[in-house]
Amino acid sequence: MRFHLLKPFSSWRFFTVAVFLSAALLGPAARAAIIINISQSGSDVVATGTGSILLPSVSPPIGGGNAAVIASIDTILVGHGGATNQYNGILTGPGAFGPGGPVPATSGSGDFFGIAETGDLLLPSGYVSGNPLSGSATWTNATLASLGLIEGQYIFTVQDTLDTITLNIGAVPEPSSLALLGLGALGLFALRRSHSRLAQTGINKEICQKKRGPCRMALS
Repeated sequence: MRFHLLKPFSSWRFFTVAVFLSAALLGPAARAAIIINISQSGSDVVATGTGSILLPSVSPPIGGGNAAVIASIDTILVGHGGATNQYNGILTGPGAFGPGGPVPATSGSGDFFGIAETGDLLLPSGYVSGNPLSGSATWTNATLASLGLIEGQYIFTVQDTLDTITLNIGAVPEPSSLALLGLGALGLFALRRSHSRLAQTGINKEICQKKRGPCRMALS
């Protein structure tokens, strides 16, 4: 009678799958992109914008303004305010992210940029393509509801560069978080399978040692 030992589980295979999963989830993030997060912070609403973007090929007019939100016409601007290059009608996306009207921010800091009605992209005057952007805006004594914002994720795309501007309102997981969750789940599954197979291997060895006569232990 022949007894075959089970080979210890190759957890590296699951690691390979996890790497491909994370690459699939994080792949789009490798493209130049801006992320604007709007969330409740105590009695205030805070918007933070970070990222970078490649300049569209069109020549923009000069504009200006201050940090504000107008949910009903897909407008969110963060930063200290000032002069901007305004790329008109360059964005495609979901449109409005709530019924709210114009609400100027109580304060703003950092680079002044964002999106505005009819698919406009606003960048700081003199912005160099691909340079990092960072700005914020605060609405004191406000809530997401009082600003007329609907929680969710809204993704706008720059037509000629395919860069993205992602607006997260409320608690919305980002692709990197989803990738980490996937890696963790696959890693835990691989560990459990490995322990189970190793335990079975030990049982087979014990049985084989107690049997009389020939006992060939194969590793395949």
